[in-house]
Amino acid sequence: MPRLNGALLGLVGILGGVLLALALLLVNFQYRSRTLFVEHERAIEVGRKLLDDQAELEFKVRKASLPGNIVSEAEKLGLVPSTEEESITLIYDKTGRVVTLEEEETLSSERKSQKGGRKMP
Repeated sequence: MPRLNGALLGLVGILGGVLLALALLLVNFQYRSRTLFVEHERAIEVGRKLLDDQAELEFKVRKASLPGNIVSEAEKLGLVPSTEEESITLIYDKTGRVVTLEEEETLSSERKSQKGGRKMP
């Protein structure tokens, strides 16, 4: 009998050790899952803040891009409105090449004369 009690005591000791190890693993798992949950909540909070910041910045850009605001800010910097004399208009022909106003007028008159010279069947 004493031998059986020693073996049983050893088995209880081993099972107790395994149970203790499993309990420690469970506590560690709970700690890690709680840590991940807190990090996830922080990430959600940062995402919300970034969305709010984005909306605020988009509002500021829309407000700043209004013509009246552009003119007032330009005047604050000492800029004056442009006139037609100071403006350049880029004209592209059919090939995508930039042409001058005189070249465009010449090309337009040539096209008109070609259309007028054709006979319709």
